[in-house]
Amino acid sequence: MHLRIIFVISLLYFLGISTMTAQNTVIQEDGVIIQQQWTKSEQSYCAGGSEYYVFKTKEAEYILVTEKAVKLGVKRLLNQKITLKGKLVTKKIKFSPYEQHPVEYDINGKPKDYYECTVLEVEKIGAKKG
Repeated sequence: MHLRIIFVISLLYFLGISTMTAQNTVIQEDGVIIQQQWTKSEQSYCAGGSEYYVFKTKEAEYILVTEKAVKLGVKRLLNQKITLKGKLVTKKIKFSPYEQHPVEYDINGKPKDYYECTVLEVEKIGAKKG
């Protein structure tokens, strides 16, 4: 029983640190921007629109903040190798209990009235040379 409590506390501590480090972490990586169509998925829900953009690297896939990415010319760089600099930001989406949405639970096992996800706020996009 004590081991179980220690395990749960350790897991919650680790998850809390992981969430905190994702907020405002600046990344600069090479990858490809892909346009995605809406699907009934957590990724689409987080993106918040019918179509959205994802930055795919060797190790990860990031949902882009669409408005900012479009302003920086993401459409002309679709499916090309690029270098992108941006900041990981935690997005908190409040919802009505009457709409369909992903479900997350609090520490007491009760459903939250919001959904949290991490998005990439683009600061700079450049075509990769070579």
